[in-house]
Amino acid sequence: MFAFFSHPSVSRKLRIRLGIFLLISIVIAAIIVRDVVIGDLAWWLAALGIIVGVAAGTPLGRLLTIKWHETEEHAFSEMDIAGGIGIALYIALEVSRNWLLGHWVSGVALSTLSLAFLAGALFGRYLGIRISVSRVLDENLPR
Repeated sequence: MFAFFSHPSVSRKLRIRLGIFLLISIVIAAIIVRDVVIGDLAWWLAALGIIVGVAAGTPLGRLLTIKWHETEEHAFSEMDIAGGIGIALYIALEVSRNWLLGHWVSGVALSTLSLAFLAGALFGRYLGIRISVSRVLDENLPR
């Protein structure tokens, strides 16, 4: 899992982007675990939020265009609209979370559930990008 971050055929910027997604999702997951342990949210709701987030984030990660640089022989990404779509969707969720989820949870539990979704979405983007990069590496590197 972490050997990917030192792979010589993946551009430095792409490795940093992947690292940021993974690090932030781990930090948010630690906050969620703390909230579940102190009883602010049921574990199954936190797990559901993470699962839904991963399901939403993985396709967004796969939208990122990963290309192969022929002369430098490494995979790189170009900026595209996937990040903007992800941010817009998360902002829409935050603005409408009381209306969408306020019937079942409120207060700190609602905030923790939103964090669970965010952690899942970030981890899903990480997974989606990893899948795309692995595909590009398989297509372009000799076996």
